[in-house]
Amino acid sequence: MTLSPDDLLLQSWDQNKGRTASAAYFLNKRFNKIAYWVISEIVSIVAIKRRVEAVKRLITIGQRCWKAKNFSVALAIFVALNSSSIYRLKQTWKELPSKVLKVFQKRILAFENNYKIYRQRLSKAIHKNQSCVPLIDVLVSDLVHANEISDTIEESSPRDGNKEKDKENLFYNFKKMERISSLIQQIQKIQEFPNENLVLSHTRLMPLQYVILLPNVIFDNDVLFKKSLLCEPRSKEL
Repeated sequence: MTLSPDDLLLQSWDQNKGRTASAAYFLNKRFNKIAYWVISEIVSIVAIKRRVEAVKRLITIGQRCWKAKNFSVALAIFVALNSSSIYRLKQTWKELPSKVLKVFQKRILAFENNYKIYRQRLSKAIHKNQSCVPLIDVLVSDLVHANEISDTIEESSPRDGNKEKDKENLFYNFKKMERISSLIQQIQKIQEFPNENLVLSHTRLMPLQYVILLPNVIFDNDVLFKKSLLCEPRSKEL
């Protein structure tokens, strides 16, 4: 699946705009499916020991995806683990080894402050021509903000009330064009990199293959929270 400049320039990630859904739309849908699958898997495990083991394994998968620069799957996993249905499982988190818990806390920080740490790591990977999977939501957000900038800028000279003359003082905002061009060139460059490092060997990490294939048993938010309450009733939150 390839992201084309038209996908990004025409904002075709939004199927509601009446256009044919693009690669950007399906990549975003895939991200959400992974996140909901992670939550569904955890809250479906009633036995706390098995649930703890599942959370531990998913943190490990997320960490290895991060190291492999598959930022999309990594964030999907950590966003899911930080969701209300999972985060409220205090007894489960309490049973996690401190080393694993620290990994989770460190990775969550990577996506805060406007994704500062993630952006630094992505920039470094691109500079070194290393294969990576960026966060489509961040790219889309950056493009939306860039598009909201005015197409023209006004010369510093004051207006004199003459509309025709005032128009002569308007110039194309080349900084806006440069910003949009830079974002599109970035995603095009990423797609030229080899992708052999993005999927970890199933002999090293079998569950990742499961993440990629994804089963169809995925619940909505209401069901997820109800199943979370079955795992750990509200009284245990106190």
